[in-house]
Amino acid sequence: SDSDTEINYIKKFKQNINFKLKKTDYEADKNKLKIATIISTIHRRQQYD
Repeated sequence: SDSDTEINYIKKFKQNINFKLKKTDYEADKNKLKIATIISTIHRRQQYD
């Protein structure tokens, strides 16, 4: 029936959004890690100067 199709479509749509959100979380975490690494590298350099 039409309503079943609609429900499936909404389910898929939600899964897609959740997947995208997880992906962006992962990217954000990766960037945070990069920034943290850069900051600690700068701190280390300052100690040796």
